[in-house]
Amino acid sequence: MAFLPIHDYFLFDQKLVPTKAYQPAMNSGGIYEVVRVMRGVPLFFEDHIKRFFNSSRLAKLPVLLSENEIRDALLRVIKENNVPDGNLLIALHTHFIVHFIPHKYPDKLLYDSGIKTGVILAERPSPNAKILVPDIRAKANEMILNQNVYEVLLVDHEQRIMEGSRSNVFFVKNNQLITPPTEEVLPGITRAKTILLAQKQNMMVLEKDVYLNHLKHFDAVFITGTSPKILPVTQIESRYFDPLNKLVKHLMESYDQLVEKYVSAQQSLMGR
Repeated sequence: MAFLPIHDYFLFDQKLVPTKAYQPAMNSGGIYEVVRVMRGVPLFFEDHIKRFFNSSRLAKLPVLLSENEIRDALLRVIKENNVPDGNLLIALHTHFIVHFIPHKYPDKLLYDSGIKTGVILAERPSPNAKILVPDIRAKANEMILNQNVYEVLLVDHEQRIMEGSRSNVFFVKNNQLITPPTEEVLPGITRAKTILLAQKQNMMVLEKDVYLNHLKHFDAVFITGTSPKILPVTQIESRYFDPLNKLVKHLMESYDQLVEKYVSAQQSLMGR
């Protein structure tokens, strides 16, 4: 599976190329990042690039560009396509590629009523590195389609819930947030921002294993990610949760405020 480009142009080894010339083999395997673009600003760019370089170290794929060169590459693709909002892919295997990819952001109804999720038995190799694992992605996509769920949660051989197929997951009990340990999951950018926001608001955040058969102990569940931001979960298989949990709603509002502050500050620096 490859992330196929949309819009008019993509960047291929620093050269702007018409999207119609794209071939899937250009983007097979390797490391990648998906960066949300809002009002022409790559959201939390510094955090994404830090993780991109970490993935390159873990995957032993050297990045030959600097952080500023990668930033300029993203801004060039945004400008040449005249697309101020969307999701940008940064990919590296044998070539360095930047292009817009299809996205689907949750609507207000999903933020209000929560999402349904399924569960699959799957373990990602090198979980701290953002590396495309086609088998897991294909398996997750099939379940999402067949079971009409928004996301599927990956469960390991010990029945521990690790993360979503394209998200991180948090569990709420009273005023506590519980999330699987950082070393065992992809350290999501939205996940990290959520933890910081919670800690600033004196919420207790615990990183520990959560087992599938312990779900009955939690008041609420939510996922975090580039596209969904903070999104409540109303159902995991046959178990239901409160999508209107006050703690979750407060974090959602705080995260939106953080995003707006970042985007506005970057627009000022860019002279917009």
